[in-house]
Amino acid sequence: GLSNGVVEIWDIEKGSKIRKYKNHKLRVGSLCWYYNILTTGSRDNTIINCDIRTKDSNYIKYEKHTSEVCGLQWNYNGKLLASGSNDNSIYIWDNNKNDFIFHFTKHKAAVKAISWCPHGHNLLTTGGGSADKKIYFWDINNGECINSINTKSQVSNILWSKNTKELISTHSYTHSQIIIWNYPDLNKISALTDHKLRVLYAALSPDGTSLVSGSPDETIRLWNVFPKINDHNLPLLFPFENYYETIR
Repeated sequence: GLSNGVVEIWDIEKGSKIRKYKNHKLRVGSLCWYYNILTTGSRDNTIINCDIRTKDSNYIKYEKHTSEVCGLQWNYNGKLLASGSNDNSIYIWDNNKNDFIFHFTKHKAAVKAISWCPHGHNLLTTGGGSADKKIYFWDINNGECINSINTKSQVSNILWSKNTKELISTHSYTHSQIIIWNYPDLNKISALTDHKLRVLYAALSPDGTSLVSGSPDETIRLWNVFPKINDHNLPLLFPFENYYETIR
């Protein structure tokens, strides 16, 4: 996503651009895939679902947020989309109806961190910015908030483990750290404090065992955080095996 509202799709093996869309009026700051659907959120306050199988710019637009869309996440069956915004709210969109079914307004700051629990497809987790610092757990069956954590720091990412009932939150102001929580007790398992500045970026490896985190401290860190399913040996991934920091 670019600052002028353009979205480009690249073939990473060939190093060539294969699609270019200009559906937004302002910068595109959030993107999310679900199979052939690319969903984008923009400073123009809109969300667009685009089918990348077509070269034409055919899309569905969602318009409810009143400020920049900064977080997007599809649930695991592609029926529901969660969106977070600088308007401090979350919308849950029904893909079949192309309309929202819930609007959550508990957060007191922008909502960038959004993650669906892989162990219960109707459980959504959201994290608020520096004026909020909370993680909320939402039951999408009825739209109720069922739990919350005050993390005492801006929440920049939330990632669920697909192998264990645990989740990761990364943080910026005031504590630049990565926290691993168990669920549903929400006890803190570990706090990783090696980054010297805000932890802005995080992703889990495809096998769900390893975490990569990025920060303005100009470091990228690799962590061995979760076991493989039915495997507690925590194997490291080649070719970065000498760079991992194991926490258990």
